[in-house]
Amino acid sequence: MELSGLDLREWGTLEEVPMSEGHQVRQFTVNPGAQLPKRLNDYQCEHWVIVKGVGRVQLEAQIFLVDEGSSVFIPARASHAVENVGDVPLRIVAVHFGPEWPSAGARYDAAQKEAANQNDPSQAAE
Repeated sequence: MELSGLDLREWGTLEEVPMSEGHQVRQFTVNPGAQLPKRLNDYQCEHWVIVKGVGRVQLEAQIFLVDEGSSVFIPARASHAVENVGDVPLRIVAVHFGPEWPSAGARYDAAQKEAANQNDPSQAAE
């Protein structure tokens, strides 16, 4: 698979495979002690496979540990986050799939959405 680029983030790196119809494959590397911010996707489900390291996943109200070989299914509109609780980089291969793939500008952090909803109750999800 050819990668479309390496994106450096404060929590680690993100690599993407060029998008195909209805799905996107990404590899996340989360540095030891860092965390991928809490977020949700309006339209896509995600399936994570942990290929290296140990992490703590928050999926809605559930919190659980994952390690090499574990997988996590994240339904659309489910808030989720992951923290690297190990001593080595946490590597996750993620397949995002669903009816449409919005631009990066259409995706958002769940915490920002929640804050906006608290300020404007008419924007709260039904």
